[in-house]
Amino acid sequence: MMRDRQKALYYFRFLALTLLIYAATACSVSSSIGSRWQEKLKSGEDIIISQQTFQEDIDLTELLQFRPSTPGVKRAIIHSNIIFDQCNFRSFIASVKKGEELYIVEFRGDVVFSHCVFKDNVELSYCTFDREFSVSDSEFIQSFRVNNALFRGRTIYFNHAIFHKDASFNGAVFSNNTSFFKTEFRENVFFQRTSFKGNSHWGAAIFDGFAEFGNAIFQQNLHVGQATFNGRTNFSGMTVVMNADLSDTHFNRKADFSNVVFMGGANTGDAQ
Repeated sequence: MMRDRQKALYYFRFLALTLLIYAATACSVSSSIGSRWQEKLKSGEDIIISQQTFQEDIDLTELLQFRPSTPGVKRAIIHSNIIFDQCNFRSFIASVKKGEELYIVEFRGDVVFSHCVFKDNVELSYCTFDREFSVSDSEFIQSFRVNNALFRGRTIYFNHAIFHKDASFNGAVFSNNTSFFKTEFRENVFFQRTSFKGNSHWGAAIFDGFAEFGNAIFQQNLHVGQATFNGRTNFSGMTVVMNADLSDTHFNRKADFSNVVFMGGANTGDAQ
């Protein structure tokens, strides 16, 4: 009996020591990544990472130096290209409200996440992206928010991305061509008052939840051919300045087209 107790005590101590070592290692890794990223971002050196898993949250608002931009807003500028391929993340944060002040990041280099997986929330609201932005073939397990963000780059890709939870693009501005080809929205998606200044391509996209496009503005061509809307859809107040292609689009539940303006005409061939 005494020997069994000694064995149990030994294993307990061994487990506790293992957990302590693991926790210390995790903290060390987190601190090390933050330190390396700070140095690279400060110097403008590119961050190019492939096939890596990040066990800790990535919060740029904790790594960068922010300066007052406008009343109530502090901004940090990143000149580096940020490129990730086949990486796994927890959360990725580039904007946050602290007290009465909003902290946001302006990305002056390319921002590319290719074949990446985000297990927690992604927060990019109010951020500015001056060059290429792409999350093609990436997967978002929790919420994705780019509300009121400004995309100035020539290419903006969400192709083949999968959003498992709500995705919110309210008030965002896309200055050039945007592509959501074969993008999947498994729950709700919001594009209320969103502005698309270039051509917008949504071919074969899938919307499983509620899709909100109320008062969105498409200043060039809108292509939604072969897209599928499985949930309710609201297009009320939407404006398309050039041509709208809705051919072979499937609406499996009610779609509200009240007060929609197709200034260049609309092709609705075989839309259902």
